Amino acid sequence: MDAEGNWTFTAPALQDGRHELSIVVVDQVGNKSLPSDPFIVDVDTVAPENPSIGMIKDSEGNPLEDSSTTKDLRPTLEGTGDDGDIVVIIDNGKPIGSVIVEEGKWTFTPENNLQPGEHELEIVVRDPAGNESPASDKVTIGFEGDTQIPIDPEPVDGLPDPDVPVSGMIEHIFKDNNDAGVRTPIENGGAMNDPSIIVAGKGVPGELVNIYIVGLENSYSSFITTIGADGKWELTTPDLADNVYQLRGVFSSDGEVTGKTDIYEVEVDTIPPPPPEIRLCPLIT
Repeated sequence: MDAEGNWTFTAPALQDGRHELSIVVVDQVGNKSLPSDPFIVDVDTVAPENPSIGMIKDSEGNPLEDSSTTKDLRPTLEGTGDDGDIVVIIDNGKPIGSVIVEEGKWTFTPENNLQPGEHELEIVVRDPAGNESPASDKVTIGFEGDTQIPIDPEPVDGLPDPDVPVSGMIEHIFKDNNDAGVRTPIENGGAMNDPSIIVAGKGVPGELVNIYIVGLENSYSSFITTIGADGKWELTTPDLADNVYQLRGVFSSDGEVTGKTDIYEVEVDTIPPPPPEIRLCPLIT
């Protein structure tokens, strides 16, 4: 104990299990205090066992087997586990959400539509101590859906510019800093070092929004999602090559274009600078 009454102690490695830690104080003449109230520590260094996805089903409850296809872009995943564990859902190698096991069960439905195409879905499990399981076996599902709203005139190059008013907006472009979902907003005209862009905005609930992206060789890609009941929408693009990109949202209802957003520009730059050099200059006296 130091002169200010503070003390520290590093215990040797403890075995897995429950430990009750308490202290007694011995003064300079040998008098001992009563033991303190115990401080309880549960040591757990064992990772959860290999998990598995119990079931994937569409909005009507029909099971989706490995290598099957569906038109439901927001499937539900279900499974079992230990209460308090966190199940992280991974889509094509990237986390898209997590859920806590309650009463031995968990269920997860994406907040936003998955993009049409083939998706490999898997999970990992983290226990309350932070131990992480290996990834589960992958389940491959093909998602079918319209990837493009009809635009008249159809753009040959550059962004589409339908003759409709600006209605709604691209509110933010984000990059994820880590698996915990901490996000950094990227301003219009800014740059980011993450090849995958998270695009979010506002519009009319229930309408579809296509995000058109112009980049390399002035060609464009299109990604679609549905605006939620709160008027908000969000989608994540696949990895993009380093380049400056322009984005525009086009809104539609019942197949008819209803509005568009202003253009948003962002640069993807994932190449780190070269290693710096230290050069010694002679001292001139």
